[in-house]
Amino acid sequence: MAADVGTLQRLPKIIGNGGLIRELAFSARKMYADEALQVTSIVDLWIQFKRAISSSHIVFRDYVAQSASAFHTYLLVVDCVES
Repeated sequence: MAADVGTLQRLPKIIGNGGLIRELAFSARKMYADEALQVTSIVDLWIQFKRAISSSHIVFRDYVAQSASAFHTYLLVVDCVES
């Protein structure tokens, strides 16, 4: 893809690695298939992580309905994961 057809706008959503995007944009080096596969596997891991977090939110919502201490624990866990 050429950078003049929206590549720079699409890459952050696809790759999620700002440093790599900057390197590719500023150096104009080519990214070959083996490196692209490694980058996308990292993206796949991120997607799996986000799914796991979403699942944990569902479980914790059930706990929140049970007690105030569970709600406090939920907040602590969410704060730790998001930071």
